[in-house]
Amino acid sequence: MFPLARPRRLRRTPVIREMVRETVLLPSDLVYPLFVRSGHGVRVEISSMPGNYHFSVDRLVEEVGAAREEGIRSVLLFGIPDRKDEEASEAFRDEAPVQSAVRALKETYADLCVITDVCLCEYTSHGHCGVVKEGEVQNDPTLEILSRVAVSHARAGADIVAPSDMMDGRVGAIREGLDDAGHTDVAVLSYAAKYASAFYGPFREAAGSAPQFGDRRSYQMDPANSDEALVEVGLDLEEGADIVMVKPALSYLDVIRRVKETYPWLDVVLGDGLYANGPFLTVVKELKMGAIVVAKKGGDEPLREALHLWDRTPPESTFDDEEKRERVDLWDCPDLETLSSYDGPIRVVRAEITDLDHPEAERHTWCFLVTGKATARLAPATTACSMTRTSALAPRSRRARSSSK
Repeated sequence: MFPLARPRRLRRTPVIREMVRETVLLPSDLVYPLFVRSGHGVRVEISSMPGNYHFSVDRLVEEVGAAREEGIRSVLLFGIPDRKDEEASEAFRDEAPVQSAVRALKETYADLCVITDVCLCEYTSHGHCGVVKEGEVQNDPTLEILSRVAVSHARAGADIVAPSDMMDGRVGAIREGLDDAGHTDVAVLSYAAKYASAFYGPFREAAGSAPQFGDRRSYQMDPANSDEALVEVGLDLEEGADIVMVKPALSYLDVIRRVKETYPWLDVVLGDGLYANGPFLTVVKELKMGAIVVAKKGGDEPLREALHLWDRTPPESTFDDEEKRERVDLWDCPDLETLSSYDGPIRVVRAEITDLDHPEAERHTWCFLVTGKATARLAPATTACSMTRTSALAPRSRRARSSSK
């Protein structure tokens, strides 16, 4: 008998596919990262990041104008200083490239959302994100400098400041500094869960911010940890963060999902997957090399596919972590016919299970239908199994688009 349910009906034409599309990605969802330096008429391509440039302020204003015509409404500025020192003094100088660029952009495009990176690594001679003493990055002395940097950006007209240093307590120090200086309306976008990732190479080359000794593992997060990300996000929210970022995005989608589960109301920015680091650049380079086949020459399908991956990440509905360890008696599972009259939400769960009756405890993958009333297996299984790793597909529905991606 032919199936009654035919999902392909809703894929038949472009108009139908667009109508039922679950995620909608618009230019206004994106933040355009830009690197600014001193000088005039400067537009130099960054070798490690094809299609990205170092701009002088005048050329930056032109670039943003062109981006606005494409629908971009937000930018994130990174500064390239003329000189570096132990105290990162160029980071909070009022006439430095970032501060000058903020003023120029806000004077030219009053409705543009200008976000500024607040960190010291581009500005210190040693390349670390904080003050260094006897070979160690000093947390508390760094906070005062970060606060000065943020206030200088706000004074220039920044809408949002984005601390990316991963010092403990920096959100609170910045929030206090902004409020004391009268910038209570300036928001804080915290790089709350920033991992010590191997994907940062292209950005560090672009910003000239690679550490001159050691690494950043004493302050950036261990890639093996996800519970810790929730701690970091919680602390930053308590200190006054308005938006948080998980960085990088593509290899930490599970962390992004956990953050959204824990704080459903929170705007979570998907950091760096969109522009500066390994996952995205891998797609770009493979496109240039022809390793990814596109429908037509110059097509952007792989990029759009990657962007939708990040856009889908905030969940519509989830299941409790306890469900991952739930023991299921499959003999009690009803046949699929029993579910035909069930009118509630249905999820498909893919579970990696251990065959407890097998002498070598072989692991297999099975599929289940999960409803509010019962669980039905879609594949044969033994009398008992332990669900150890699961993923769920929520019922089809168009969700509201998040204001920040």
